[in-house]
Amino acid sequence: MGRISVVALILVVALFVSIPAFSAQDGRAGQMHITYLDVGQGDAILIVTPSNKTILIDGGERDKSTEVLFPYFRKNNIKKLDYVILSHGHSDHIGGLVKVVESMDIGQVYEA
Repeated sequence: MGRISVVALILVVALFVSIPAFSAQDGRAGQMHITYLDVGQGDAILIVTPSNKTILIDGGERDKSTEVLFPYFRKNNIKKLDYVILSHGHSDHIGGLVKVVESMDIGQVYEA
């Protein structure tokens, strides 16, 4: 799937899960937060919608889940990922997702 298709899929999922916007406990109700996590060569993007749904796109290399993703999730009280999107099968994009999928509550996984 091309980069434009991946972006379109991300936007559709983000819009779908952000309606209706329920109150968030941390005072971020009505806001969408997009965080780009530095996982080395690959990408990792975490989207938290106004209704507090979480979307993780890619995860970097295998060691990045312990070095970057899990510490960020703990710091921000993220215990469940509603959606995980795999942009493509290169290890610098999905290697870090192995431990995430094994150890976290995951709603749905999409492979672009």
